[in-house]
Amino acid sequence: MNWKKTRSIGKELRKKKSQGILNLYSKGESCPTIASAYGTTQATINRIIKENGGKLRTISDSVMGIAKGRKRSIENNKRIVESRKKNGWFKNPERTKEKISKSHKGKHYSPKTEWKKRHKMVRTKKHNRKIGLANLRRKEKFGYINSPETRRKMRVARAKVKYPKVDTSIEVKIQNFLKELGIEFFTHQYMKIDLAYQCDIFIPSMNLIIEADGDYWHGNLDKYGSWLNLNKQQRIQKIRDFERTAQLEGKGYTVIRLWEHEIRSMRTKQFKKILYQNLNKEERVNNFMELLKDLEVKIG
Repeated sequence: MNWKKTRSIGKELRKKKSQGILNLYSKGESCPTIASAYGTTQATINRIIKENGGKLRTISDSVMGIAKGRKRSIENNKRIVESRKKNGWFKNPERTKEKISKSHKGKHYSPKTEWKKRHKMVRTKKHNRKIGLANLRRKEKFGYINSPETRRKMRVARAKVKYPKVDTSIEVKIQNFLKELGIEFFTHQYMKIDLAYQCDIFIPSMNLIIEADGDYWHGNLDKYGSWLNLNKQQRIQKIRDFERTAQLEGKGYTVIRLWEHEIRSMRTKQFKKILYQNLNKEERVNNFMELLKDLEVKIG
């Protein structure tokens, strides 16, 4: 069969199905009933009605009888309103409160919950000051807030937790570059150094660490101009970055730190060039030292 003919037959069938759904809906049938009749979902029925210019009924329309095509007279509506007022069907906060209090009489919560209901705990500046003083006293008495053993346990537990949970856009871009180049890598690898942390990207085959540093969070001096323009958190982070890089290089790792603005405008070729320039740095230094030795021999 010709595919064009098959396509036209499919269109006709869909049109007939839509028409049947609209007819049932106009007769007052509900969307769930139509959905079960056609063996589809209610969402599909709603979509077909909307696409064909139909208006979906509300629950109040169904209750009022509009769904079945019935219309109430003004007198009938007035009677319903009056009866609702008498029976308390209308919203009445005071009456509702009375009913709830009556239904809850004789019921009791646990002693702990009862105490919480009577004593609302609000953390004020006074409370925070007390907690801070307690920590200071502990530090004066024992020389620490958390014991070395507690800190060790916290470090071990933190090493297993991925932080942050979502990779930044610049980290994802670097990951995509590495995938294009077919280089195997790990993200958020825990590095056991004095300032232990999880690096952004680790390439084991090259013993290489790549850090994608945000211009704000890591205090890019090209952007802020001077160390004096950085806030306290940026200064602390810069010192940490410097110390971590030094510690990692001391352990034999190669560290590449890339700034956010560089990554955003970077292409795969540029990244590849930076990658291999940094990797061949040691080789170039060794070659230069050998060249100097040769020159000394020749001059001597």
